[in-house]
Amino acid sequence: MTNDFVSKIALTTIFLALLFPVVLSLFATEVPQDWILYTNGPKLEELMLVKSDLVVIDYSADGTDKKAFKKEDIAFLQSQGKKVFSYLNFAVAEDWRFYWNSLNKAIILAPLGGWPGEYYVKYWYSEWYDVVKQYMKRITSAGFNGVALDWINIYQHTKLQKLSGKNAEG
Repeated sequence: MTNDFVSKIALTTIFLALLFPVVLSLFATEVPQDWILYTNGPKLEELMLVKSDLVVIDYSADGTDKKAFKKEDIAFLQSQGKKVFSYLNFAVAEDWRFYWNSLNKAIILAPLGGWPGEYYVKYWYSEWYDVVKQYMKRITSAGFNGVALDWINIYQHTKLQKLSGKNAEG
């Protein structure tokens, strides 16, 4: 792995940890055995019926800003004893998200096999950092307890290594 590539990964991690305190909540929270991930149109009433104290949901009922959860929605779940984390696909672009129409498609590498509408992305590019920052602002303003980051180990994924010409060893 080149020093430049490693530096970009390290800077991304430091940037997120320093700029967005909500990310730190993920590391400070003990995750119980019983938790639920619900990303496909969760309804608050359904989440209240879940016995788990930790729920991971999308920042939005359908991935768009139009159906984004409001601070009051998250506060209601929290008032019922739930810790509410937002799901964030850290290194894969999804075509139903708020950012898709304005995303620079030059940072898209290829479709992610088995996941329609999801794409490998050049997550080390500043354009993707901007997307993550926008995402984190939405999560922070809605009052989530923390963030569950998906695909943070994507640099190990063999197909991405072939597409990008980079690998985990160097």
